[in-house]
Amino acid sequence: MATITCTRFTEEYQLFEELGKGAFSVVRRCVKVLAGQEYAAKIINTKKLSARDHQKLEREARICRLLKHPNIVRLHDSISEEGHHYLIFDLVTGGELFEDIVAREYYSEADASHCIQQILEAVLHCHQMGVVHRDLKPENLLLASKLKGAAVKLADFGLAIEVEGEQQAWFGFAGTPGYLSPEVLRKDPYGKPVDLWACGVILYILLVGYPPFWDEDQHRLYQQIKAGAYDFPSPEWDTVTPEAKDLINKMLTINPSKRITAAEALKHPWISHRSTVASCMHRQETVDCLKKFNARRKLKGAILTTMLATRNFSGGKSGGNKKNDGVKESSESTNTTIEDEDTKVRKQEIIKVTEQLIEAISNGDFESYTKMCDPGMTAFEPEALGNLVEGLDFHRFYFENLWSRNSKPVHTTILNPHIHLMGDESACIAYIRITQYLDAGGIPRTAQSEETRVWHRRDGKWQIVHFHRSGAPSVLPHLGTLYHRDLLFVHGMWLLVLPLGFCWNSPNHVTPPPPPPSSPSPPHLRQENRPAPKSCHDFRANGHISLPPTICLSSSLSPARAGLPQAWVPWVLAPRTAPLTTGCCRPGPALAVGQNAQLCVPHGRRRKRVGIRRNVASAPHLPVSPFQGPPHP
Repeated sequence: MATITCTRFTEEYQLFEELGKGAFSVVRRCVKVLAGQEYAAKIINTKKLSARDHQKLEREARICRLLKHPNIVRLHDSISEEGHHYLIFDLVTGGELFEDIVAREYYSEADASHCIQQILEAVLHCHQMGVVHRDLKPENLLLASKLKGAAVKLADFGLAIEVEGEQQAWFGFAGTPGYLSPEVLRKDPYGKPVDLWACGVILYILLVGYPPFWDEDQHRLYQQIKAGAYDFPSPEWDTVTPEAKDLINKMLTINPSKRITAAEALKHPWISHRSTVASCMHRQETVDCLKKFNARRKLKGAILTTMLATRNFSGGKSGGNKKNDGVKESSESTNTTIEDEDTKVRKQEIIKVTEQLIEAISNGDFESYTKMCDPGMTAFEPEALGNLVEGLDFHRFYFENLWSRNSKPVHTTILNPHIHLMGDESACIAYIRITQYLDAGGIPRTAQSEETRVWHRRDGKWQIVHFHRSGAPSVLPHLGTLYHRDLLFVHGMWLLVLPLGFCWNSPNHVTPPPPPPSSPSPPHLRQENRPAPKSCHDFRANGHISLPPTICLSSSLSPARAGLPQAWVPWVLAPRTAPLTTGCCRPGPALAVGQNAQLCVPHGRRRKRVGIRRNVASAPHLPVSPFQGPPHP
């Protein structure tokens, strides 16, 4: 980044490396020239800020100037010049508290007590100064240095508000989903108690490594929080002292007027008499769970933690850098009571391009779809079974092999779209998608999924760079008619699913067994009002198959691994690496989409060759699987 030309700032401070970057700001290490003292400079590009964002910036600076406490990242200077505003903070180099905990050789309940004590000391100071933080979460809990016993520092006051005394009012819907209090979700007047609720969530995580409220579906998550539906399950909570559980219960009290205050919490025996009350036993399981928790939140940091975000003047988290040094910046959760006209127009633009993308999907128009997707697009979706899919080949398969044959009507509606503008060139949209279609038997069906798409504008055109969809896999075959034509994509492999006892009469003829009466399909997957297939009657061309000339079945998997009942056997499709000799073949690595191969199937002790052509799913006598519904790239 080029040196910013200004007056007072460059005269007093020298800029060094970048520590973090957001939509409208960058954090860089700086040194005060005369004193030689290191700081973190948060540099905000005010040219890109709306009038409302300017008000937020002034509020953040005003609040930070009020707070002077050893457990709070301190603001030392604020310089406003044409085009830029500079906030000079403590340089904190210890990284996140939660990341430090998992690196420790020893971690106990007493350590958790010491951590929450420092957090409560910071919260108490905020409340005494008439400040409510509103965004307490692990990302905003830093360590002053990498030294053992370094102080915990509370950071990021971009969402903080000023209140008078015990004032309760509606200050807007703000915060991070898993840490929101019931009164905020109910849109009731709120105040200082919201910070104590968040402290309760943090303390729960500090003790067992996972949160008290958790659901991939945001609506269900909010229902849990509003009901206060948490517990202390065995065995991990069996070794936690009753006093620790009591403090959590007092913090996670639904009624804010009955919730414990910061001052009262600091006097609780589990904190004030830590040496005699809190257990000193090492909690290895907590550390292990916390590692997984950290990994999940880091993965979702750029997308899922912005589910309620609006355009953010403080510009994301500086902790996204590898070193985790410097001042953290937080994405601001939504507060949609006031929006300028420019913001509304930009959000409508994102809704429009999303609808155009879904129309291309519904029409099976892969050419239009690719124009609206970045070539390196990444995606998480149920069909990939937990794998991160990169590029468009995974989606191309469905366009070429399903939608080109699908003439049944499809109607798609998007509900409750939430758009989060992340600078001028990026945006995130989250919505519920309702798809109506006709299944293989002509029966009307409806599918629902929750989707998040991240858009980025290049050369004036919006393109998808990341996509996340939750819900049931939309291409799961009906087990009631699973035969040789059915394919699954599991654990990064293509599988051909055959019924148990499948018999090959000759290289090109096959007789399927009747469905075993003792092993029916699971009720939730059984096709209703459908006659069972009989012998070869259900197959095309009297049982003849024509498959690619270079595929073999390398091995079978356990049905459970592919999510199938015991009556069905999944076989791994692999490319051949050696000529067929005496009925045997040597399988290569698992087959990738579009590879040529030869299918060989067991026939007694020998393998029989079955003739073939490219793409298993598009062979001339190989009908496409009867999917439950249209896939959703």
